Amino acid sequence: MALSKQKLVDGLKEAFTKAKEVEESTKKVDGKDVKVSEAKNSQSDIAGFIADAIVSYASDAEVLVSAPFATPVPAPDASVVGKKLKVQTAQAGKPALQSTILTSMNTQDVAMTAITSGIMAYTAASFIAFTGTTVTAAGAAVMAVPPLLVAPLAVGIGGGEEDDVINAMATVIHTSFLGSTFTGAGSNTAPPSTGAVVSTLM
Repeated sequence: MALSKQKLVDGLKEAFTKAKEVEESTKKVDGKDVKVSEAKNSQSDIAGFIADAIVSYASDAEVLVSAPFATPVPAPDASVVGKKLKVQTAQAGKPALQSTILTSMNTQDVAMTAITSGIMAYTAASFIAFTGTTVTAAGAAVMAVPPLLVAPLAVGIGGGEEDDVINAMATVIHTSFLGSTFTGAGSNTAPPSTGAVVSTLM
C-alpha cells in the first residue's frame, strides 16, 4: 500500500455527500401537519467524516529504508535497504484533527487556515511509528509544505463544480503528505541491527 490521491478524493466525496443529507419529518404548526427538512448530521458529525477521509487515506503511508543499518560494527546490515515500513499510528492525531476541522467550520474560517494547521499538527502527532516484517522505526515526521486550502476554495468561487473543488483539495493535501519527511531510529530483529531511517512519506 501507499498514499493514494484517489482514495482521498473518494473519501472526501463521501464526506461531502453525507454533509448534504437531510431528514424529513412532520411537525405541528398552528395545528397543521407541516413537512420540514433538517440536516441529518451535525457539524461535529461532518467534521468527523472529513477527518475520517484524511486519516483513512493517511493510514496507507509508508517510508523506505534507503541505507544499511550501521550497527553492528563493522558489518552494517544491508538487508534492510529497500524495505518499506507502514505507519502504525495514523489514528493518534485524529481526535485533534476532527476538533480543528469543527472549529474551522464553526468560526466560518473561509480560507480554512485552521484546517491547514490541523493537518500539519496531525502529521506530527501521528507519523511516529512504522513497521515492516522484521524492521521497525520510531521517530517523527515534519510536513514541509503546508496544505493551503485557499486554492481549492478559489476553484469553487470561480464557478467550479463540487468534484473540481474536492479534486483540488485532495491534490493539495496529497502533495503536502508526499513532501513530509520522517526521521527516526530503526531496528531489525533478523539479523539484529539498528540504524537511522530517513524518508519522505510514500
